[in-house]
Amino acid sequence: MTSTKMSLDGKGFFVVENGMMREVNETSVTTASAAREIATKTKSKTIKVTPAP
Repeated sequence: MTSTKMSLDGKGFFVVENGMMREVNETSVTTASAAREIATKTKSKTIKVTPAP
């Protein structure tokens, strides 16, 4: 008998300086397992925010 599992996890962090958001860091991890095989995918994204001129 085989089983299949899938997991989706995500985190977000906000960097604030002088009361204004300056950066957003986002990480997501996807894990799947089936028939004794495991696959993991990690994705990281950073968004920088600058003040308007």
